[in-house]
Amino acid sequence: MKGFAKVLVLAAFVALAAAQAKAESILYFVDGNNGTDQMAMALATLSGNTVTLATSPTDFATKIASGTYNLGIFSAQEAYGADYSAAFAALGTFVAGGGTAIVDSWFTVLGSDLAPFGAGVTGDVNGPAVNMTSFNAGVTNPVAISNPTPPYATFSYGLTALSGASVAGTFSDPGNASGTDGEGAVVVGNSGRSIVNGFLNDTAGTSGEQIYINELTEITGSSSAVPEPSSLILLSTGLVGLMGTGLLKKRHC
Repeated sequence: MKGFAKVLVLAAFVALAAAQAKAESILYFVDGNNGTDQMAMALATLSGNTVTLATSPTDFATKIASGTYNLGIFSAQEAYGADYSAAFAALGTFVAGGGTAIVDSWFTVLGSDLAPFGAGVTGDVNGPAVNMTSFNAGVTNPVAISNPTPPYATFSYGLTALSGASVAGTFSDPGNASGTDGEGAVVVGNSGRSIVNGFLNDTAGTSGEQIYINELTEITGSSSAVPEPSSLILLSTGLVGLMGTGLLKKRHC
């Protein structure tokens, strides 16, 4: 009977783990790309998640506040306005409440919009390469950061890690023509629940896709998946069934 009890405990843990490993619900907004959207490529590679595309910053702000999503991804690459700041603020509130986020923004004039995610801006822009110290599985340093065609005015920008945040990648510019050499290129904040990328999502080529795959894998793993009541009911029902079967076998022995 003790052996059977151990099997029941093991079955309970396995079933509970399966209930917790549910797919992520991701909200994504990007306002435009001049090259290949490597974040979209990464999202497509990581199957099993549900990805919803927001149609505007305002739509993103409304949807992220709904409580429907686990992860919000916001990429400001071609435009900026009050609606962008409002979307970043809504995403910051979402993260403060336990959600996760990955962001980039070319508009360093309002670098304060990145503060809820643990990052500030240095004011230096257009760093040509990045050395990743985290999220670097399958990535060869330095990663070239290239301005696509047609070009952006700002395609990368130096970051600082605010209190409690950390740098996960730095810019490399040996001649330091951009002023970004050694500055932060990726910042992780909110105890690992937010990532700020200091380069636009179509500037790092296929290495960018791998970086995003690594980021998505890490940040979705940091989400706490709580079993839904229906999952717990199914689990308990299954265990009762197993116990019944075991008792019947014991009685017939």
